[in-house]
Amino acid sequence: MRLWILRAVPLGILAVAAYGYWEGTPQDVVNAVRGGDVERLKTALRKDPASVHTRVYAQAYETSSSRTRYRARTGEDPWDGRYLIHDAVQGGSNAVPILEVLAAGGADLDARLKGQTLLHLAAAEGDLEVATWLLDHGADANAGNDCADGCAERGYTPLHSALEFRDDEMTALLLARGARVDAAGADGRTAVHAAAARGKLSGAFVLARHGADVGRKDAGGKTPYDLALVPAPGATASADERKTFARWFAPDGPFDTVSARVRASGSPMSDEAARAVFATLPNTPRP
Repeated sequence: MRLWILRAVPLGILAVAAYGYWEGTPQDVVNAVRGGDVERLKTALRKDPASVHTRVYAQAYETSSSRTRYRARTGEDPWDGRYLIHDAVQGGSNAVPILEVLAAGGADLDARLKGQTLLHLAAAEGDLEVATWLLDHGADANAGNDCADGCAERGYTPLHSALEFRDDEMTALLLARGARVDAAGADGRTAVHAAAARGKLSGAFVLARHGADVGRKDAGGKTPYDLALVPAPGATASADERKTFARWFAPDGPFDTVSARVRASGSPMSDEAARAVFATLPNTPRP
């Protein structure tokens, strides 16, 4: 009897660990990550090391029974590919110490979410500290989004994602760490296309200082200037405001002029030098 118990206990531990990996959303580790509680996370991982690979479900599906009912009703698994590591990168507090613990516990730093790498997610959040940590831990600044065919952002790199928040700083960081300034997605659009479409002047300024091809056409024949003239979804800028913004991207405009000089010299241009160039151009708005 005693021998049976001794054999059963390790098997039970393995079963619990497997359950946590394949089926559960151990709420303690999820809450620890979302709350930035390093000590609580360490304690939870000591109890169940496999929970570092926790699959995170939408709130309504965080119990096994609710997921079972969902599968029975729809024939689908409600999990969308999100792991604990994604929660840590996307908006979690105390993110870098949390990432250190997860990485030490064996979390997969190559895990993608809907085609995006962790660096894509950090770049879109404008989180310079997390992006730097990821780059220091081997993240590829030129990884393409491998979302399904037909996905609008297929092939986009983290540099495209950087044109969301703190676009100038994030763009500068990625370029300094080897991001290709003219990397294009499946639709032929580069980061400067993204900046023009999203109304991101500061990020575009950094791209121009690094020689981005402002006249490049996407797969539909559109240049950044063409996209700058079209209001982004939900934008409130007037037609006159869009025209003023688009002047930056115009052929022979300030960005085009700076970028051409950078490509001719083979070296990025400093902020001060670029502003000096703008000062020599007639009727040019200042960055």
